[in-house]
Amino acid sequence: MYTFVPIDESRGRFGVVTSDLPAGEEYHFQGTGLQEAWRMALQGMPAAGEIFADEYGAVKSAVAPIFDEDGRVAAVAGVDVDAGFVLAMLGTLQRAITLAGVLVLLLWLAVAFVVARLMVGPVAAALNRYGELVDRVAQGDLTMEAVEVRTDDEVGRLGRAFNQAVANLRDLVRAVAGSADAVASASSALSGAAEQSAGGAQSAAGAIQQVAYGTGVQATEADAARQRIQQLDAAIQQIARGARHSAAEIQKASVMLADMATAVDRVAEEGAAGPAALASAGGPPAAQPQPAPSPAQAAAVGGNGVNGRLNGKRPLEVTQG
Repeated sequence: MYTFVPIDESRGRFGVVTSDLPAGEEYHFQGTGLQEAWRMALQGMPAAGEIFADEYGAVKSAVAPIFDEDGRVAAVAGVDVDAGFVLAMLGTLQRAITLAGVLVLLLWLAVAFVVARLMVGPVAAALNRYGELVDRVAQGDLTMEAVEVRTDDEVGRLGRAFNQAVANLRDLVRAVAGSADAVASASSALSGAAEQSAGGAQSAAGAIQQVAYGTGVQATEADAARQRIQQLDAAIQQIARGARHSAAEIQKASVMLADMATAVDRVAEEGAAGPAALASAGGPPAAQPQPAPSPAQAAAVGGNGVNGRLNGKRPLEVTQG
């Protein structure tokens, strides 16, 4: 314990009045906050610094003002307390706190493990069971029985959802199987229809070939008929030309026959006048040898019959058609 008075406050110099320190030596106060504690004591307020260590060991200092009769701070009393035991107590306390913390942590871990086993164990078992069932469903096995649900927690809701999913999958598989049967029936019907269509297509192809063959035959016959018609037309034109030529020849012959008939009539008239002249002259003259008739006279004589047929008729006219 010591008492000191300020000597030069501006420089922070104090005089120690009572102390265990040797007289005349300087003592430098160290420690965090100790000087601030002295200033507070000089202002009339007690204060304490933090524990610090120096050549004397670990100490903790505390100061308090001493007032005179006028109420002013005349001196400051201070005390240094060996803080070694405090540090030892702090170390012991820290070790105790650490040990207690470790024990509490271990206790909490044990409690957490037990709680986890109690709470998570059934959940893990249920999840493992559901995992096995899901594997069976993935392999196409839907024959498992519904999972027995005894709770209303998450595991129970999971079990009910799993049972509903399996039931829906069964219904879906049945529907797909029915659809597959319907598709198979439709495929059979379509196959029969396709075969019928193929037969009809073959028949149509045969008919088309027959029609094409008949069309080719008709085209050949039409071409032959066209050639015959062309030949017939040429023959008709030739006959027409021959008819026109024959009509001209017949017209010429008709004119010649008319001329011959005229000549025959004239000869006949002359023959009738000859006997009458002989009778008036007293008989026929003595027979004299007659010359051979000329071709014109023979034609006139031969045309008496023709004259009889053509007498009083128009000459034959032939028109060209």
